[in-house]
Amino acid sequence: MTDRAGNMPSLPGIFPDQMAPVVRHGADGRELGMLRWGFPCPPGVPGNRAVTNIRNTGSSYWRSWMKPEYRCIVPVTAVRARGRMTGRIPADHVRLKRVYAPASADDGARVLVDRLWPRGVSKARAALRSWCKDVAPSTELREWFGHDPARWEGFCERYRAELKHNPEAVEALRTLARQGPVTLLFAARDETHNEAVVLRDVLLGR
Repeated sequence: MTDRAGNMPSLPGIFPDQMAPVVRHGADGRELGMLRWGFPCPPGVPGNRAVTNIRNTGSSYWRSWMKPEYRCIVPVTAVRARGRMTGRIPADHVRLKRVYAPASADDGARVLVDRLWPRGVSKARAALRSWCKDVAPSTELREWFGHDPARWEGFCERYRAELKHNPEAVEALRTLARQGPVTLLFAARDETHNEAVVLRDVLLGR
């Protein structure tokens, strides 16, 4: 094996989007080098941070990164994921709020879950961690629903079906909620019948 990493110092930890020793197949066989560690996030995922573990191997996005030329070995003695990466999310970690209400310190990560930007709200006022359009209802479903309480049950059923076809964005929100409080922001005046209510239940496994 060719050593291209040189005299490496002791590393207290290896984190996404940082340099780390990697063993890979080079032109002359196996080689050890220093590379930036992690995969690009799927489009629309909150935070847009590099990730280290591919969990949904059936995703068309991740399949493109599973080819032999992208495979490598990271020589570490232990692995510890940041935060609670698995397990049930505490109910108080997922909160709901109208985007027009003032931001507060206990909101945690503020995530807008509407497909359209709310009228009259500046980016500074919204104070978002991210705008997650990909988890919002489709335009067709939103227009069909029209915030009509009589169509609420049908909306919930159809919206849950849409979310099942977008597991990457949903799982990214779950990961965020396991790490701390997340406030799902919406513009609808009806605080009982809107997509954030359904999305909260999906994140909490209800």
